[in-house]
Amino acid sequence: MMPNESVARSLSKEVRWLLVEQGWTSARRAPLEIAAASLTREGAVLHAYAEQVLRSMDGLQFHYRPTGMSVRVCADDVTAWLDEGELAYVQSFFSPSACPVALGAITGPESRNWGGPTAEPSVFPDAMYFVAEDGQWLCVDIYLYVAWFFPNCDAALRFALGMDGSRVRPVELKRNEERDVTAPLSETWDRKR
Repeated sequence: MMPNESVARSLSKEVRWLLVEQGWTSARRAPLEIAAASLTREGAVLHAYAEQVLRSMDGLQFHYRPTGMSVRVCADDVTAWLDEGELAYVQSFFSPSACPVALGAITGPESRNWGGPTAEPSVFPDAMYFVAEDGQWLCVDIYLYVAWFFPNCDAALRFALGMDGSRVRPVELKRNEERDVTAPLSETWDRKR
């Protein structure tokens, strides 16, 4: 079994072709020292699936010209965008094993700036992507107002690149100060949506 086989197996032909065209291979083995240090500082665990994703894609940016959307896989970049307590918040409703792996935005690889799907291009990304140890993915907007849940890498990348026509419905998040903290998360969150 190749080190990145479960990641590569989940990719559709369309996504695989796009990734290969932009420098990815299923045999890629990116060094993880910087990513591991960033994740440790943030308190995230580099579980086996997150390691496969990052070994396979860390440091790469993928762009889909028809939509103008991009995703950059880089744990170090994502941890730089996380504010104090945000990882714990994401882990509370997604998975205790949630590990930050990518940033997404509407922009071209030639652009200096990241932009957002609901706003004019700006100087920052508009979404963060996390993976759970069971292979599920989560996308949250940069302000943690809405979330999208995905069963695998292919579904998350299709969404990040706008290849799915935005058919995935968001789940509105309520920040800690707005959420009824007496209600169990299982009553307020449905991660299978």
